[in-house]
Amino acid sequence: MILCIIKKKGTLKAEQNADLLKELLNDTSWQARFSKRGKAFFFFINEMTKYVHKTVVIKDHVPWQDLPGYNVLIRNFLIELKKRDVRALPEALIDTSVTLLRYEKLLCTFVTIVYNKTKVYDSSTVFAVFDVINTWLKALDSYQKLMPAIFDYNFFFKGIYMILDGDHALNIAKVLWVLYNNINVLPGIYPLFGCQLD
Repeated sequence: MILCIIKKKGTLKAEQNADLLKELLNDTSWQARFSKRGKAFFFFINEMTKYVHKTVVIKDHVPWQDLPGYNVLIRNFLIELKKRDVRALPEALIDTSVTLLRYEKLLCTFVTIVYNKTKVYDSSTVFAVFDVINTWLKALDSYQKLMPAIFDYNFFFKGIYMILDGDHALNIAKVLWVLYNNINVLPGIYPLFGCQLD
């Protein structure tokens, strides 16, 4: 008898939640905010990623690409990263990119996007690019993730060589600073200096 009452209460609560969800989904105000892909969009992705990471318990990794809607959200996030000036990336976008790096394979795409928006003689953009790359590498380290196996070291170091061959002292210092700070995350760094791991 008590179990029957609990089930009825649970069913009633579930129906109320389903009705509330339908009502919220039909509300156009949040859809308009999301379509702008501003702070609300970035905060949603950030919180969703944290929630999934906290609640989905998988031994090795979370199957991010199998989550419903994940690919659509990532595609739109990458479009925003590609559209925006690297020197003026909003803090919400950077925070979201850091959280998204729980799926470390995204680092390859992130680096490719910011590299392709950079010209070696545009020193302020180069500085901003390596600032954000440093943030991403630090995130990998804090999540105790390894560099993705698919990471294109040749492409990454080609950009570094171009900057080191240049004559802009601040950019050279910034690149060396990023390499020094992330030497434990970048196993591919040793050939850059002619060193080998023992």
